[in-house]
Amino acid sequence: MRETDMDSNQFLRSFMTGVVHKSFARAIRHIGLPDFPRQLFVREIKPYLHLTENDRLEERKSLVKLWRSTLQGEVIATDVRDDVPAFYVRAGLGATGYVMRLILINGNWRIDSVISVYERQFFHMPWFRRAAFASAVAAAALLGLFLHQPIVQPRVQVESAAKPAVKGPLTHAAANHGASTHVGNSKVHVQKTVSAFRFHLALGMPLGNLSQFLYQQHLVSNAVAFDMLLKNTGIDTDVQPGTYIFKKGMKVKQILQELKQGPPAP
Repeated sequence: MRETDMDSNQFLRSFMTGVVHKSFARAIRHIGLPDFPRQLFVREIKPYLHLTENDRLEERKSLVKLWRSTLQGEVIATDVRDDVPAFYVRAGLGATGYVMRLILINGNWRIDSVISVYERQFFHMPWFRRAAFASAVAAAALLGLFLHQPIVQPRVQVESAAKPAVKGPLTHAAANHGASTHVGNSKVHVQKTVSAFRFHLALGMPLGNLSQFLYQQHLVSNAVAFDMLLKNTGIDTDVQPGTYIFKKGMKVKQILQELKQGPPAP
């Protein structure tokens, strides 16, 4: 019996992998699953409203908008446990983004958990994508018009000026700290390179904000996967509030060790 359940889970899991990166509404239609009714979504999301500081989200109009955003949200991962399909959906309302785990039990949808609540970057918002697409189309049309115009070569008078030669290597201090330094007869400005990132985890702040920060700094490859890793390893219960310092190029194992040890003493 256990082997049969494992086979059914594997079959459904492989069937669901084809809907990743599709909208949630399109994904469940593709698999043949029932819709997520508006009234049921509003009832399921209410226990999680305390995770956001948006007071207007409690208004029914805002909850309906969030329901529509969830239907159009991107499926970023899927899973199956005990024949229960689960969809990890990224949605948002205004400047606030959400990652939810939606499951189907006995033909009814449930919000199993809200994994992450974070501040969305403006270029991820739908209105910005639509505006960017319209701008790209307009730019392409102008470029096409320009390319079909006859090219007239203007007469350009070029004035040459002697430039001082740059000789010798840069100093170690300038390369590391960023400063103006003299090399030969030239003054060279070296821009400072960021090698460490600071993140202040306030009391009561969701760990999803930390995962999003690590993802934005290219320290982890997937914020949702890192959230799940914290939960699966139990480190999410060990993380203490405070200011953490992450170095560029740190491995995930090193980041987990830093979080487990706690913030450094001030």
